[in-house]
Amino acid sequence: MMYYVIQTASNRESDVENYIDSLLDKRIYDRYFHPVRAVQKKIRGQWVTRYKKLFPGYVFLITDDIESLYEELKKVPTFTKVLGREGERFFPLSENEVEWLKKLMNISENTLPDRFEAVVAISNIGFDENDRVVVKDGPLKNLSGCIKKINLHKKIAEVELDFMNKKTTIYLGLEYVRKSP
Repeated sequence: MMYYVIQTASNRESDVENYIDSLLDKRIYDRYFHPVRAVQKKIRGQWVTRYKKLFPGYVFLITDDIESLYEELKKVPTFTKVLGREGERFFPLSENEVEWLKKLMNISENTLPDRFEAVVAISNIGFDENDRVVVKDGPLKNLSGCIKKINLHKKIAEVELDFMNKKTTIYLGLEYVRKSP
């Protein structure tokens, strides 16, 4: 199974998924999802967890028959575009891109479970004796070399990844875990 990316209008990801589910032949695709990231936001003095789209305007679809899927997507009554097209060929996400996407969502098997939530959890970080950031657990643990900036005040890590043949910046939630005395 190959992973493809479908572009749609921002805030229409769920609509496109509903159309895929109701209008498209289920034999031509395996799964679809749009990952969200958990982040902390301070509201009235309290930190609460919120969920934001990791890639606004994009739906990921897993299929072995992209040509049929491309034709079926014409049934969807909203903007959809399969990315990675050159001429008559479609190019899926690279193995590297699929691997980091699975790591972000904490999916370790070769295949995705039938039902899963495409949620990127909050990572826990700390500092070593030399005041260097140490990722203790969470999705950032696998991406420590890609972290460009950490904002402890906003509890956000800026991460730069190669995605669809270009550098892409994503923002992931984090929690600072202090050392026990």
